[in-house]
Amino acid sequence: MLVKGAYTGLTASVIDGKTLHFLAMMSVQGGRQSAQTIKALEAYWRDKHYFIIDEISMVSRQMFTKLSGIISQAKAGDGTGTEEPFGGLNVILVGDFHQFPPVTTKALTALYWPCNPEKDTNSNMLGRKLYEQFDTVVRLKTQVRVTDPEWLDLLQHAWHGTCQESHITMLCHLVLTHNGCPMTDFMLPPWKDTLLVTPRHAMHMQWNSMSVKHRTQANGHTLIKCPAFDTINGRSLTLQEKFPVAAKPKSG
Repeated sequence: MLVKGAYTGLTASVIDGKTLHFLAMMSVQGGRQSAQTIKALEAYWRDKHYFIIDEISMVSRQMFTKLSGIISQAKAGDGTGTEEPFGGLNVILVGDFHQFPPVTTKALTALYWPCNPEKDTNSNMLGRKLYEQFDTVVRLKTQVRVTDPEWLDLLQHAWHGTCQESHITMLCHLVLTHNGCPMTDFMLPPWKDTLLVTPRHAMHMQWNSMSVKHRTQANGHTLIKCPAFDTINGRSLTLQEKFPVAAKPKSG
């Protein structure tokens, strides 16, 4: 009965949901949907009654209009929909408008931005009207994630855009390469057993290399590196040949 969605895949994964483009079966490049896609949408949304959209600050007025239209069409196609926005679904918008604005669009397309009939498209103005129909607001004021008072103070000032010199200094002191950062011995607790989670390949390669180096030194072992070079009939691969090799799934 419940669908959870967000604009980005990262946010959607955090709430165990799907991206809005996936839920509405929209192509990122746009274009009309096929009859097969429309049938799939009707089947998916048939028994859905609640729709939570997280990180609503990233949804533009145009995107909001398109999302409502697709779901309304899907609900009406199987006979369960109405002429109401989102096909009569109970929609809950979650997020903080102080955070990321809509991406790949103008700043003026945010849901909270008033319409300008002389410049806005019909889709943008309709998206604003849809947003104005949400008249029940629940504000969550209790901080449950951050317990450090100094860090909480920094986040509150950043939220309002009123950071001071002391906040900038505190952030600089967290950068390992900064002169004001305290020396950190990663071979001592709690850093010794810390796990690094990073989306950057270069970062985890460097981290793994340093970890192996320290581990071999601590155990008195010799570290031997054997770089691999792919060749064909004794010659090195060309740049065009390296791409399919890199994309080939690793075995074993």
